[in-house]
Amino acid sequence: ETLEPIWEELHKLMLDSTALHIDETPIRCLKSDKTNGYMWAMSSADNGSTLYFWQNSRSAEALNHLLRHGMQPDGRVYEGAILSDGYGGYESWMKTLPDEQKPQWQVCWAHVRRKFVEAAGNSNDPAWSMKMVELLQPLYATERTLRESKAPPEQKLKERLEKSAPIVEIFFQELTKRRLDTQNPPRNKLKDAIDYALKRQVQLSSWLSNPCIPIDNNQVERAIRPVTVGRKNSLFIGAPDAGKRAAILYTMVEECKRTGTDFLQWLTEVLRRLPTHRASEGYWQLLPGVLQLSVGTGKGNKTVTL
Repeated sequence: ETLEPIWEELHKLMLDSTALHIDETPIRCLKSDKTNGYMWAMSSADNGSTLYFWQNSRSAEALNHLLRHGMQPDGRVYEGAILSDGYGGYESWMKTLPDEQKPQWQVCWAHVRRKFVEAAGNSNDPAWSMKMVELLQPLYATERTLRESKAPPEQKLKERLEKSAPIVEIFFQELTKRRLDTQNPPRNKLKDAIDYALKRQVQLSSWLSNPCIPIDNNQVERAIRPVTVGRKNSLFIGAPDAGKRAAILYTMVEECKRTGTDFLQWLTEVLRRLPTHRASEGYWQLLPGVLQLSVGTGKGNKTVTL
């Protein structure tokens, strides 16, 4: 609870990101009117900073807090791009917004690829399913080259339009043709994979025209992994208030890891400073990686920036 103003400051800074990865995972909540609560994770595509957010539901209500300034329903809507899986809650939330306020939405290509890999093992046309998986491989090869070469935005856009856009067009043409095959209609996992991709064709194409948007949502899936591991160890959240406190602590620990900051030293220094810190000055100076920490040397303390 003491760290909440710093957590809110990080949220405010993250809403300046050009793109945000978002994901969520269920955690059993004991003293709640619902069986599960949800730990949401939001990660900046610009610098990798991650904020965790607890909500009692997976509904669009959570996004209405997470993607608005001040986390208030009347706050200004985030103006960048969001990356997610194909969960319908994002679409439901978008429908509540005027067109001029809707963030650009990119659906994760890794989820699409994963569904066709599953279809290769459980469908009536495994060979065709693997053909679709192989068709997507050059997309990732192009992105890897751009990432490793640290290509500027204009080069990213040029490469994507020249190399990736034609592949995406062929991919959806193949899916449409296969979906309309009445002689051997797709069944089981293959039908699900085709329908999933075709329904989200527009949202799967946003990255081609915006060099700030990554191709998939893997960054936030890595960020959510500590929560899923913790869920196996601790089994449940005691109550919604405990879920919020857990989200704040997850956030601060992960930010210390990202910035190479010793969490115990940072927490000690923050708790020392907060009682006299002026709220009017803001709290960004207290964030991990920004706050200067005093390190004991045996001959007094020296101040270093970690």
